[in-house]
Amino acid sequence: MMDKAVRSRGLSSKILPALVMMTFVLVWAGCGRKTIIPGQLYVLAQGNVFVITQSSIQTLVTDVAAAAMSPDGNYLLYALKDQTILRDLSTGLDKAVLNESARTMGWNADGSRFFIITGCETNRLFAGRIQGSVMRIFQGGKALYGSEDDSSTTQEMRCGELGSCLFLTKNTLVFSAFDGPMPRRTDEAETFANKAFLVQLDATPPLVKTTDFPSQERWKFVDISKANDAVLLSVERNPENLTLFEQAIYVTPLFQEWNQISFQNEIQQNINRWENGSWGVTGELALVFTPKTNRLFGLGMETTDKGSRQYFIQIDPESGQTARGADVESGQVINRPLLDPEERYAAILTLVDQGGREHVTILNLPTSERFSAWEIKAPKGYAFDAKRDRLLAWIQ
Repeated sequence: MMDKAVRSRGLSSKILPALVMMTFVLVWAGCGRKTIIPGQLYVLAQGNVFVITQSSIQTLVTDVAAAAMSPDGNYLLYALKDQTILRDLSTGLDKAVLNESARTMGWNADGSRFFIITGCETNRLFAGRIQGSVMRIFQGGKALYGSEDDSSTTQEMRCGELGSCLFLTKNTLVFSAFDGPMPRRTDEAETFANKAFLVQLDATPPLVKTTDFPSQERWKFVDISKANDAVLLSVERNPENLTLFEQAIYVTPLFQEWNQISFQNEIQQNINRWENGSWGVTGELALVFTPKTNRLFGLGMETTDKGSRQYFIQIDPESGQTARGADVESGQVINRPLLDPEERYAAILTLVDQGGREHVTILNLPTSERFSAWEIKAPKGYAFDAKRDRLLAWIQ
């Protein structure tokens, strides 16, 4: 662990040349009509955290591998190449909380605790507090492998899946992971998560309860309602075959014991996925609870004789009723949308031009109108790393 303060990493003369390689602009849509961006929109794009408002763009920090904003907007947790840092946004002061980088991180609802998952080299899960130390919760499996006959001199690091982390309550963390010896095979399906873990962080030491997944099944914890009374759960069956798995989506009441999980309320929709989520090899479910009404908002998908089509969708988890929104325009939606606190607008981060541009689109939910709010363009011959780019927070 590292407890010394580190220097704030703003836009300095040392990093300006790197940023000059890219252009980023606010884009106004329509004839004299302005994009609506109530509050501040935080975006991680191509290693930089930007703060976008109605009239300005600010570069908050650079050279970032992963980041997460506290729900109250007071703190930014972000990872550099060799350490993970907590920034107090009210003072601009940085504090190193972990002496290694991270691939994903997140917060509880009141911003008092956070989790950090490190990269494949160490494959660990940590939990920390704003005022307090960071503790290791889980050590995931990892191993170097060559060819199947072990005659190759080139070896590759393989990691047992560790992810699907979610704070159920202020002090309760849930996640799924591969728990067991690393098999000496190169098939990634052999290292999928096989257990779920409930961690009570306010116990000393933290209390960990595990459960084995049913045969040929794995669970992924996606989101929790603002009222903290419902959990969105994705279940994949037949996970050892990446091309044949079937996905089911459930909304289960908040649980504190494994036997309290309910599989009664299944969402009967075909929901899309994307590949830059925090779950490892199969990406992240494109569905979240809305902040006020606890409906589900996400990215639906349908396949017809003319091909596949993606569209935005809202689902009432109690009645199952759906409201279909606008179709998704060309380009790859990178990760889950953000909704403003009033649920009038949704922000979407999209990769276009085969990785040449990323832009944020604001979707007016009542009218399905779109407004291009912001764009960043890579220099010629350079493609973005969309696996880590994401929308971080929408703060009023």
